[in-house]
Amino acid sequence: MSQHDYVINDQTTPAFRADLNSALAAIATNNGGSSAPSTTYAGQWWHDTSNNLLKVRNAANSAWVTVGEFDVANSRFKLISDSLKAASAGGIDILNSSGSKILDLAVASEATAIAGTNNTEIMTPLRVAQAVPLPSGMITPYGGTSAPSNWLLCHGQSISTSTYAALHTAIGFTYGGSGSAFNVPDLRGRVVAGQDDMGGSSANRLTSPINGDTLGAAGGTESHALTEAELAAHHHLLFTDGNSSDTTGSSTKYPSSSYNPGSGFDQKYEITYSTSEADEGRSKTTGSGTAHPNVQPTLILNYIIKT
Repeated sequence: MSQHDYVINDQTTPAFRADLNSALAAIATNNGGSSAPSTTYAGQWWHDTSNNLLKVRNAANSAWVTVGEFDVANSRFKLISDSLKAASAGGIDILNSSGSKILDLAVASEATAIAGTNNTEIMTPLRVAQAVPLPSGMITPYGGTSAPSNWLLCHGQSISTSTYAALHTAIGFTYGGSGSAFNVPDLRGRVVAGQDDMGGSSANRLTSPINGDTLGAAGGTESHALTEAELAAHHHLLFTDGNSSDTTGSSTKYPSSSYNPGSGFDQKYEITYSTSEADEGRSKTTGSGTAHPNVQPTLILNYIIKT
């Protein structure tokens, strides 16, 4: 390492040669030293050996600008810059230590994209979108309170076909709307089921009360009151002593004070029937007819759709 003021004084030949060699050595070593050269010039390089930094003097010759760091342990040089620019009409090739190309930075079609054509690619928003495609019309649960960028909440709202052209291409007017406006699916308070004839053939797992073959069909209720027709076929037996039912051929349906069951019985009531009536002797009405909930164990989340 060497430094020099790059001023060659008038001197005898041996001294001149030594002075010139010192100046050349300073150039060859980028003015290497643990402290800055005492005489500086605009554009002058300095290898700061105290911390292995490579610096260059600014155009005004008023300050040193750090360009990079010599990583001695890993035998590499690390650029240090807030803004690094390189001009090339045909792209930039990055090579490994053996001279093999590992990255080709070509002219990109998008302002934020750098297209890689070798084994490694610089990942930018465009490249990520291409590598992990999220198609318009994709719907997913979302734990946030408002939709992220390029997504919409699914609450059945009407939106513009021109503003959201890609989404309209994907879902059309399936969920409502016409002309210049179409509707987003309304998933408020609803669960989602797969279309029953997805792939072309009906599985017949969802046929009523919703037509599972129709994309966008909706139905179902939060609660339901059972009707008699929805109960399994059954009947109620009424016994007088816990073991048998004693009846007569009349149509009496009330306690009979004159009925004598005989000894050995503890019968308090006489229930008679008519063979022409199938419901003689039924018990009193019970139950309330109140609707019961149909809601499964549920966690509430938002649904969002990709625009």
